[in-house]
Amino acid sequence: MQALNEVVSVCLRKLKMTWEEIDRILLAVKATCDIAPLTLESHEKAVEISRRYKISLHDAHICAAAVLPGAEVLLSEDMQDGMDIDAMSIRNPFR
Repeated sequence: MQALNEVVSVCLRKLKMTWEEIDRILLAVKATCDIAPLTLESHEKAVEISRRYKISLHDAHICAAAVLPGAEVLLSEDMQDGMDIDAMSIRNPFR
């Protein structure tokens, strides 16, 4: 869910897309990805990750949503490429 929020934010702020364009992107993402909800468990894990790895709480929420169901890799252009969070590695897909 946190990644979907980030998509909307980037599309609006950086890419200056219309809501209609954003809706199409969101529909495609929702159709092809499992969406993890923001829960008390994910919040607590995000706080733990933020504190332990010294990353922003926003980024930690994205990591928590991936770590909790057991993801091995998280693709991110903003986070540190090669960083390991618990048993998950962050990879920049543009490197």
